Amino acid sequence: MRTLLYHTLCPFARMVRLILSEKSLECAIESINYWERPLSLVQYNPAATLPILKDNEHIIVESMPIIEYIEEVYPTL
Repeated sequence: MRTLLYHTLCPFARMVRLILSEKSLECAIESINYWERPLSLVQYNPAATLPILKDNEHIIVESMPIIEYIEEVYPTL
């Protein structure tokens, strides 16, 4: 199951959500307050930056690598 960790006002996370929507990929959305540095965020990215995509055993950090991953793994959906 895919999960996207993001902050509501982050434009980079919005771009990732748009790509996921265009590809019709189901994704659980988890809103994170990054300034609180919750353990759920820091365990995936010590820099505490968003967005983060968890796709099964893969964890991808930052919007451009996430988009490249989606395009590579799901090219024609």
